[in-house]
Amino acid sequence: MKRMNKKEFSKLILAWELVVVTAVSIAGFALAYLSVKNQFTGSLPWITAMVAPSWAAYGVSKAFYSDKAKAENKIKIPAYLERGKNSSPDAGSSSPNGIK
Repeated sequence: MKRMNKKEFSKLILAWELVVVTAVSIAGFALAYLSVKNQFTGSLPWITAMVAPSWAAYGVSKAFYSDKAKAENKIKIPAYLERGKNSSPDAGSSSPNGIK
């Protein structure tokens, strides 16, 4: 039986935030549609004021997640490459000069 890999908490937060932002956007479009359909004569900037901050918050979260991933990769990738140089090549892999 194959074990499911557990998602990182930060990825779960981004995924749920995307779900919430999408729901808020759909609700904004629905409210705008209902307002126009029911011949609302006022202005609708309150819909923009409802939807825009949710996308701004998602953008900030995404930026911080990207910075976190970049910082982790600066640590992980050199360590991975160094580990590859110090280990002996596998039977199926090629050597540095291209000979198996």
